[in-house]
Amino acid sequence: MNRRQLLQSAAVAAGTVLLPSPRPVAEPGDVIGYLRRVFPEFSTADWMLGSQLVLPAIPRYLDLIGQLLRNATGRDRAELLGVGARWAEFASWLYQDAGQPQAATGWADRAMTWATEAGDEVMVAYTLTRQADQAADRRDAAAAVGLAQAALRRPIPARVRAVAFQQQAHGHAIAGEEAATFRALDHALEEAATGDEGPGRYCTPGYVEMQRAACWLGFGHVDQAIGAFERELARLPAVHRRDRGRYLASLSSAYASVGSHTQASTAAAEARDVARATGSKRILPLLTR
Repeated sequence: MNRRQLLQSAAVAAGTVLLPSPRPVAEPGDVIGYLRRVFPEFSTADWMLGSQLVLPAIPRYLDLIGQLLRNATGRDRAELLGVGARWAEFASWLYQDAGQPQAATGWADRAMTWATEAGDEVMVAYTLTRQADQAADRRDAAAAVGLAQAALRRPIPARVRAVAFQQQAHGHAIAGEEAATFRALDHALEEAATGDEGPGRYCTPGYVEMQRAACWLGFGHVDQAIGAFERELARLPAVHRRDRGRYLASLSSAYASVGSHTQASTAAAEARDVARATGSKRILPLLTR
């Protein structure tokens, strides 16, 4: 079995073996515990396999949550809303990565509604960072910065703060505010180094440094960008396959801008392979630019 067959088999397992019946057949508390246990597996599968292999399974989970919410009350409802917000935010990200912005926006709105009703400040803040990222995709710098700042006004874990600062930096970069961009990234790095609690576990110090490299490239500091991309790609865990494709695409652009065409072509070819394998629509635009 080659690597592609192995990954496809794993995706099938994620979408069928782990998938519960779409009809509620258990007590809400049992389902809530199951949804919490299985979620990290889907999140990790997304890192490695990409949205095109993970996304088909997600609507059935969300349908199950919606069915249970129709009759849930009290503590069960609050807990179901909280876990549902996490799954809805995840769906929003998957649709965003798959190049379906309307669906991505809709699920972010649902996540916000559920998190707000549950009184889950962490998920409210984390969903705000998702909306900030979507604003950045639309090149709406003011909204990206404002939504990230709204997340930072809440009592949230360090990694969620790191995500928020990183999104704030993205907004400043779109606006061409170089000093503000790197200040926000410095704050993100500090928060990312202090713990791994809460959502946003992907936002490690290495991830923040990759974002710094992308910003260096955007502001024309090409040599610094190349050095950072090369250093952090060498450290990137293999499970972060889609992220590797994004960073290689940016590195390819950096190589091309200094005339290193052989290295640019090699990096671009690997990035294209990752884009095809994962279905991520966020990689090829970087190569086009």
